[in-house]
Amino acid sequence: MTIETEERTELREIESRSALLWCPCCRLEAELVTPERASQIAKVSTRTIYRWIEAGVVHFKEREGHLLICVSALYLTAHALTGRKP
Repeated sequence: MTIETEERTELREIESRSALLWCPCCRLEAELVTPERASQIAKVSTRTIYRWIEAGVVHFKEREGHLLICVSALYLTAHALTGRKP
């Protein structure tokens, strides 16, 4: 059993807000991006990103009032659901 007692946050600007955070679903530190940036990466609409969140097919985390999407899971989801690589 692993209990996380600390969380390191690194924010950096890359065209839009992104952060290197712990993804509880992946169980590793991963890049998380805003839904707007996620839609650019996956080459789908922002509404599609929100649909994927509602369906539970992408990993996300709410942090300080912002919704952030796990980029690693986003690549897998985009490829599986659209048939093309982001």
